[in-house]
Amino acid sequence: NVKLLLERFGKATELIAQTITPPPRDRVTVAIKTLYEAGALGANDVDSEVTELGRLAVHLPVDLPLVKLVLLGRAFGCVADAIVMAAALSLQDVFLMPSRVFMRNLRDFCQELAANYAARSHFDNGMYSEPLGFLAFYSVWLQSTKQLSWCRRHSVSIARVKQLDMFVTDLTERVLPLYDATQRDRLAVDQLHRLQAAARSRSGSAGHQVSGLFSSDINFLRFIIAGACAPLFLQGSVKGDSPVQKDAGKLGLDPFRCVVLSKIAPKEASNENTLLQALRAAGAPARTVRKVANDRFLAELELTPSEAEA
Repeated sequence: NVKLLLERFGKATELIAQTITPPPRDRVTVAIKTLYEAGALGANDVDSEVTELGRLAVHLPVDLPLVKLVLLGRAFGCVADAIVMAAALSLQDVFLMPSRVFMRNLRDFCQELAANYAARSHFDNGMYSEPLGFLAFYSVWLQSTKQLSWCRRHSVSIARVKQLDMFVTDLTERVLPLYDATQRDRLAVDQLHRLQAAARSRSGSAGHQVSGLFSSDINFLRFIIAGACAPLFLQGSVKGDSPVQKDAGKLGLDPFRCVVLSKIAPKEASNENTLLQALRAAGAPARTVRKVANDRFLAELELTPSEAEA
C-alpha cells in the first residue's frame, strides 16, 4: 500500500523510516522479499515494479495468498469459486465449535463436538480440504431457506454465514472492475452478478440460479489452491512479438492456443498424425499440428472458452 499510494513521495523504505515508530530495517527487507516471493513485486528490490497481483492486493481486504487465489480464479475461469473460498478463509469459521469454558456438562460437550464434526464431514464429502468444504457448504447455503432452523440442523452460526454473504458481495464488487466489455469477459461478469444476487438474497436462490455458478472439477480447484499457497515460480514478462506468434500468424492459427513441439524422439514420431494422436492420449487434444521447421512443430490446442482466456 505504501509503495503504490505514496510512491511519488519517495522510496517506501525512506517513508517508513520517517514514521513515529518505524519498524526495524531488517523487517522491511524481509517484507520486500516476502512480497517478491509471493509475486506482488517484480524483483527483490524496493524499487521494483508492483505486479498485477500486488495492485489487486491493495483493493482486496484479504491476505496475499487469498488475493493470488482470486487472481488465479479469474485467469482460469472459476472466479466465483475463488471469491467464496477467499471470503470463507478470511472470516471466523461458520461452523459452531463448542467450548468447555461455556459447556460444563461433558456429555453435552461431546455431543456438540460430534455434531460439528459430522456437519463438516458432510460438506467436505471426502475431499479433505477446508477451502473446498466451505465452497460446498456455501453452494448449498445459497439454495437453502437461509433460516435459523437450517443453520441449527447443520451446526452453523447464522450470524457468521450472513457475514460471509456480505463479504462475498463486497469481494465480488471489488473484482468486477477487473473485467472489460469483451466477449470473453461477459461470461465471467454474468457469473459474478449471479453470485452477488444469490449472496444478497434473503430467502435463498432457486437451483437454476445457482446452477453452473461453481466449478465441478475438484482437481482443477485444488490446482488453483496449491498455486495460491505456493511461492512465485514464473518470472519475467510476455514478449509481444514472439516466434510462436509469428509462426502462428503465417499459418493462420490462433497464437494463444498454440504450443511448440520440438526435439521429438524417436524421429519416426516427428509427423503430424502421430503428434495429434499423442496429444489426444495425453489429455491435450489439438485441432491441428503444423510443421514449421525440420525439428519443430506448432500445435493448436482445443480449449474451452475459460481455458483459452487463461
